[in-house]
Amino acid sequence: MSKKWVEIGKKLAQNLKGVEDEIKIKALAVEIVEQIREAYPIPNSRKNPLQDVRNAVLAVFPDTETKINTWQYFTNKGKGNIGRYQHLAIKYLSLSTEEWDTVGDEARQQWKAEQQEQQPVQTTLDDMNISQLQLDSDTQQMVENAIAHSGISLADFVRRACQVYAKTITGKLEKIEADLTAVPTSDLLSSPTYKTHPGRAEELAKRAIYALENHNNQCTEKNQKWMITQSSIQALTGSKPATIKMILEKYNIRIDDHNNKHGLNAYDNRKQGRKINDDIDLVSLVPDGFYDSNMETRKNITTEVNKVKTEVNEVKTNPKKLNIPEKDIHKMSSMSSIVEIKEYLGNNSGKYVQTLSEGETLTYRRINDDKGFISGVEVLETGAIITNI
Repeated sequence: MSKKWVEIGKKLAQNLKGVEDEIKIKALAVEIVEQIREAYPIPNSRKNPLQDVRNAVLAVFPDTETKINTWQYFTNKGKGNIGRYQHLAIKYLSLSTEEWDTVGDEARQQWKAEQQEQQPVQTTLDDMNISQLQLDSDTQQMVENAIAHSGISLADFVRRACQVYAKTITGKLEKIEADLTAVPTSDLLSSPTYKTHPGRAEELAKRAIYALENHNNQCTEKNQKWMITQSSIQALTGSKPATIKMILEKYNIRIDDHNNKHGLNAYDNRKQGRKINDDIDLVSLVPDGFYDSNMETRKNITTEVNKVKTEVNEVKTNPKKLNIPEKDIHKMSSMSSIVEIKEYLGNNSGKYVQTLSEGETLTYRRINDDKGFISGVEVLETGAIITNI
C-alpha cells in the first residue's frame, strides 16, 4: 500500500461528495488514472496504486445492497459475484486492455468483467428482484406478503399492479370529464355513485350558491336571509371545509357582490333556534344543474341569442362542415346558458362547446382580447359573435 495513492484516493472521495452527474464523476476518476499512468511508465506497476485509490473511495462510499443514491450502479462481479451497488467512480477507476494484459491473466479477467458492466445491460422485468424496486421497508414487506399469498411471480405482480393503477387513473379522468349537469341534486348528495366523483363538490357548491342567491333575493326581511360563506355552503353540501374553501376562491367576486348587495355579514347566520337547512332545501330549490346561473346577464344577451337562433334557421339547409377533432369538443346541455358556456371555454383553452337542441347543433369557440383573456364566444355554424356576457 502506498501512502501517496491512499491520500490521493481520499482527496478524490472528498471531491466526489455532492457530485451526481456521471460525466463529471467519470472525468474525476479518469484524471486519477492518467496520473497513475504518468507516475508508472511500466503498465505492470499500475495495478497496486489503482487499487489503493479504489479502496480509499470505497471507504467513503461503501457498497450497498440497494440503490440509495443516483451516483450508484449495479454490479455482481468480483466479491463472490454478490450483487451490490457501487459508486460510479469505481467503474471508471480502471486501466486499458493492454495494461491489464501486462498485469496478468487473473487481473485481466477481472478487468474484462468490469468493462462488460459498463455496456448498457438489457434488464427485463422478469430479471428484477424486489430490492431493485427501491421500496421502503414497510411497503416491501407488504408486497412480499401479497406475492406469497397470491402465488404469482414478482414480475406478474408488478404487471397487474400497473394495470390496476392505470385503470384507476383513467377512471378518474373519465369522471372529471363527465358533465354532472343532468345529475339530480338528491343523487349528488347521497348516491354512492357520485361520492368519490372529483367534480361532485364543485357542482354541489355551485348549486348551493345559486340556492342561497335565489332564497335571499326573494326574502322580504333581512333576518330571513343567509350570508354566503364557507360554513353555509358546507352545511348545505356536506363537503369537506378545505375543499369548499378552495372551490369558493373561484367565485369570490360573485359571492362578495351578492353579500354586499343584501348588506349581509357573519352575524346574519346566527339565527336563534334555526339552522340553514331549515330555510333552504337544496334539493327543492335546485333539483338539478339546469338552472340559470345569472338571470340578469341572461336578460342582457337575449337579443344576441335570438340573433343566433335566426341565423341557425337560415343555414339549416346548407350547414357548415366543421373540421374539429372529437376530443376537443365538450358536449353541454341545450339548457346551458351562454354564461356557463363562456365559463367552460374560459377555463379550457383550445376546447369547443357543442349543444344540441331540437336536432340543431351549435358549436362555440372562445374569442380572446389583445391580452389573451376570453372576451366573448363565436357560434361557428353561423359566425355570430356574442361579447355582451
